Amino acid sequence: MVGRKFIALKCFKSDKPVLFLKLYNILGESFEFDFRIDTGFDGPIMLSNKEYVKFLI
Repeated sequence: MVGRKFIALKCFKSDKPVLFLKLYNILGESFEFDFRIDTGFDGPIMLSNKEYVKFLI
């Protein structure tokens, strides 16, 4: 198996960028979240369990 090695070409001097989202549940209630963007993460945005239960039916 061939391995890969990644190195940073440029680093941010400030905090990571933030994505602000407003999500609505089925009852029409809105919840605002701010997610720090990690450019090295290849996957979905995840909520904590405390926040996730607001969207259960």
